Amino acid sequence: MKIRLTRFIEAYYGNPKGIFGLWIGEKMVKQHQPETFWTIDLIKLQPNDKVLELGCGAGFAIQLLQNQLTDGHVIGIDLSKTMVRSATIRNKKAIKSGRAEIRYGSAEEIPYPNSSFDKVFSIHSIYFWDDLPRSINEIFRVLKPGGSVIITLSYGKGGVVYNHIQNMIDQQIIPCMLRVGFSNTNQIIGPDSRVFNTVAVTGVK
Repeated sequence: MKIRLTRFIEAYYGNPKGIFGLWIGEKMVKQHQPETFWTIDLIKLQPNDKVLELGCGAGFAIQLLQNQLTDGHVIGIDLSKTMVRSATIRNKKAIKSGRAEIRYGSAEEIPYPNSSFDKVFSIHSIYFWDDLPRSINEIFRVLKPGGSVIITLSYGKGGVVYNHIQNMIDQQIIPCMLRVGFSNTNQIIGPDSRVFNTVAVTGVK
């Protein structure tokens, strides 16, 4: 019973749906605040930047970013229609003013033209990407020359590194980034969030 419940909750984290999905989305907003604030600091946002978040969830990072923009624009996409609705409600004033946009979409097929964004980032969404090489290629495609990407994820708990996550970083994420043309790829250790250890993989087009 406990295993079935755990699998049920994990499935909802990947694609929250309905009322329970709305609760999951707000729960993630509270849980992930340390790494969200940290990731936004890493972005080094400029007032006129055009920024894309992959897997925007309930739209908390979008809310923080749009408050820092004057002539820029921040866009969030998510696979969960429930999260798109939640993020839209959270950012309705910014959407109405033209500073933000929320829409349904995936990392594997980003619904924007080549060289659209100055910055692309994701926080805890990479675990749910079905095709990592294709997603990395899509990120590279939609970034402007000189644009940057930040992929934030949990790679350990209580100081113990998750070997499968570190292997994914070393053997999949960074090699894929180098293969498509990213430079200055780095792994940056971030703050602990609850008992989980945070890391970001970064690169420049």
